[in-house]
Amino acid sequence: MVAHYDDALLTLSRILDRHEDSLSIWKFFNFVEQNRRIFSNQAFRQRMKENPNYASLIKYHTSITLKEVDEDRQKLGSLEDTISRIRELRDKVLAHTDRTFYLSSKITAKKYTFKRKKLYEVIATLIEILNRYSGAYNASSYSARFLGEDDVQYVMDFIRSHIQERKKQLEALKKQARDRG
Repeated sequence: MVAHYDDALLTLSRILDRHEDSLSIWKFFNFVEQNRRIFSNQAFRQRMKENPNYASLIKYHTSITLKEVDEDRQKLGSLEDTISRIRELRDKVLAHTDRTFYLSSKITAKKYTFKRKKLYEVIATLIEILNRYSGAYNASSYSARFLGEDDVQYVMDFIRSHIQERKKQLEALKKQARDRG
């Protein structure tokens, strides 16, 4: 669990990195601004012309505007407190060993705790934003659902139920065999 959590934080920090050489969501916004025509209705029609659902896709397509790009930047900007904590955790603990930080008396767990709700808010915002652009580009979107304990529990309950049902069937077959013989 810790490895998955750390990997998620490292991935988020890469996506949200503001370093000028990074390939991040911020660079993606710049790309969209400079290449809005590829998200236009005309470009979308051209890409989708062979799709069997062409008429429906065209009917519901919306192109990307500069206003939307700006609003998306602002949405992520409003999460800057959480984003900066993710970045600091990456820089001082996860990806680099900050000698000064470790030699100080700061306790990592207390300084860098995140409320799950805040992390999910960042992730959900990124998914919402990326799905809007993906939808405008080629009518695709990606699920925000994650495999969770409930999902595993449902699978385990199903397996248990199936095993119990199978046992009942075997017992019925054994009883039939005894009754015949």
